[in-house]
Amino acid sequence: MINAEQQVASLNVTAMQQLLIRNDKAVLMLYAGACSRAKEFVPVLEDIATRVPELAFGRFDVTSDQKVGMVFKAGIEPEAPALKAFFKNAPPEKRVLVYRGRPTMEDVLPWAQAVATWNGTDELPSGWKVGTKEREEALAKAAADELANVMKEGNKAKMKGKHSRRSKGPRKGVPKDEMR
Repeated sequence: MINAEQQVASLNVTAMQQLLIRNDKAVLMLYAGACSRAKEFVPVLEDIATRVPELAFGRFDVTSDQKVGMVFKAGIEPEAPALKAFFKNAPPEKRVLVYRGRPTMEDVLPWAQAVATWNGTDELPSGWKVGTKEREEALAKAAADELANVMKEGNKAKMKGKHSRRSKGPRKGVPKDEMR
């Protein structure tokens, strides 16, 4: 059995990509460096993870890797971690939802339960708090693009080993100077 600490593991970039690729719905706590509020919230998030087992959870320090895209860094300040829900199979404009409430069990648990039950339709379940429509649409588009890139990179890594060609000399019909 997986314990709560394992369910909300601290992830590196590769593990974060795998979490998003392997799960239809995932919630990430994104934070910057040694954020004390993020550390304080981890036990609450672990408790939520045990209560909403149908979601994948993780936490990621956005300062740990320069390759991390803006969708992950947007809204993250030194003492202000963020929760973002990622939906792999939702329409592109609905693939990322940013939690905008207080970081308490009473507020985050209903949000996480709503995330777990959402089916990708236009009707939003209760517990979802959204900002202005334009800002949400811009963030959703950026997030969809970033998530597509994460998925693409993960698929490239999978396929890299499967289709490698062993060199057996020049290919027939390909001039030697055009070979790579």
